[in-house]
Amino acid sequence: MAHTDTAKRADLLGTERIFRLILQYALPAIAMMLISSLYNIVDKMFVGNFVGQIGITATTVAHPAMRYIDAFAILVGAGGSTLLALRLGEGRSEEAEGILGGSFLLIALLSLALIALGYCFPVPLLHAFGAEEAVMPYALTYLRIVLPGAFFNVMANSFGLFVRVDGSPRRMMICSVTGCVLNIILDPIAIRVLGWGIAGAAAATAFSQFISGMMVIHYFTLSRRSTMKLHLRTLRLKASNTFKTVELGFSSFLQQFTGSLSQSVLLSCLAAFATAATVSGSVAQASVGITVSIGLFFLLPALGISSAIQPIIGYNYGAKNYGRTVDTLKTATVLAIAMLTAGWICILIFAEPLCRMFGSQGADLRHAAFTMRIYNLTLPLVPFSNVGAGFFQSIGQPKKAILISLSRQVLCLIPMVLILGSFFGQTGVLWAIPVADVVSSTTALVLMIRECKKLRRMEQKSGMQAEVLQNK
Repeated sequence: MAHTDTAKRADLLGTERIFRLILQYALPAIAMMLISSLYNIVDKMFVGNFVGQIGITATTVAHPAMRYIDAFAILVGAGGSTLLALRLGEGRSEEAEGILGGSFLLIALLSLALIALGYCFPVPLLHAFGAEEAVMPYALTYLRIVLPGAFFNVMANSFGLFVRVDGSPRRMMICSVTGCVLNIILDPIAIRVLGWGIAGAAAATAFSQFISGMMVIHYFTLSRRSTMKLHLRTLRLKASNTFKTVELGFSSFLQQFTGSLSQSVLLSCLAAFATAATVSGSVAQASVGITVSIGLFFLLPALGISSAIQPIIGYNYGAKNYGRTVDTLKTATVLAIAMLTAGWICILIFAEPLCRMFGSQGADLRHAAFTMRIYNLTLPLVPFSNVGAGFFQSIGQPKKAILISLSRQVLCLIPMVLILGSFFGQTGVLWAIPVADVVSSTTALVLMIRECKKLRRMEQKSGMQAEVLQNK
């Protein structure tokens, strides 16, 4: 019965109107990501106003550690959920719970191992992320408290991708939003009322992540809503599924991992290239922390669209509905660009008021606004690389997805940070970001156009074959 329900839900991916289907899957993801981004903004606002700019710097330099854990979790979450969508499109719904159980086990093992590593080497990690001596005590306090929550965070965000494939994108949204709203409520209590400072921000985050993660686990164990269930017998790693999961999720992993790596290099270089004529490394890092928080608020809706269309594209490609696959890609790309263009205009016009919300004043405010404008200069181009990488991952072409991911973070951004930083200091480090966006977006657009033309030819060929068989 469960296999039948799973198949019925999956059939809607191939029959529902594309625009309506994208909205159905994307709106919960967008709402979830907006709330998540809002919690990040509110978190930094309380830290900046009640702890100071050094608190924002501490959370900023600790953030790459969490992103590395997320990267390995998304390797399995994105790959396993894509594999599941492909299998459902192929009519092989009987494999669903095996893929679900194996993915849960692998996510749990990887995240626990990385959390243990973070506890063993916190100081070297934070030094690698550019933490200066004045910031180190704050960053250590934050990292040690927030690390346990990372396990439940990956359950909510990475394992939560299976909730969407199971046909319940709204439930995934509820799980994430609950934790985010709880964090927003607890932040002022822990930071201001209880007077815990940076430790309070970390404690509020960790507890909220625990609630979100447990809600996802509950969905696949005790909830009547899910068509797939976690069972002890399915908590095992099957070699064929594991290898295919890693293959399909590798581009998403690279996006996260190389994003963490480039962020680490950027933060380190901002401190390394600080001179008497520039702001200090910690001020520059705090400006990036503020910029990323605001930028993500406008970027995440577009990423929500990119993430939400993956099961739609994966199912239709698996079912050989090539025309529908292309139409989904085009519609999603246009929607994402429209959203980011609106956000881009807001950032360029209102950079100073946005930075002022985080307690920035005087010279710090001017530098933060300057950083925000340069960092987001090419924001409307980002959907090409993000949607493109997700598209190729969903149709089982991970090499192209990997190329798109690498083109921004590794092949362009990190070299540009080092080269431009050497010549132009901190300003050069910031200008490396729009340069990388242009290169990666161009690469993705060329590959997407070629693949769409190929899929259109395959659609015409299959149509001609069907017509011949009908005439016979």
